[in-house]
Amino acid sequence: KIFGCMDSLALNYNPNANIDNDSCLYTSNIEKFTKPYRIFPNPIKSFLKIEMNHASLTQLEIFNLNHQKLFDQIFNQKTIVDLSRFQSGVDIIKLTSKEHYHFEKIQKL
Repeated sequence: KIFGCMDSLALNYNPNANIDNDSCLYTSNIEKFTKPYRIFPNPIKSFLKIEMNHASLTQLEIFNLNHQKLFDQIFNQKTIVDLSRFQSGVDIIKLTSKEHYHFEKIQKL
């Protein structure tokens, strides 16, 4: 287990870390949230962390490239998802809240 900052946008990013310890440092909040959400790390070894920059219920769905739903969860602002049982490859994340919906590609190693 290697604890550290797993966000590649952070000043103290540790590419060897496999457990995020919320120690990431940024030059500003604007740099931290250039989108209304953060999904990291990407590519993913085991755990995926999602942070929304607004506090509201958000639905997280993960689909494979054949449009099959692999995961579905409701969370409020932050969540950590264990993807260790997912097959390696590219999947699509859909985030849906009252204010927004977003799609993002992720890669599971």
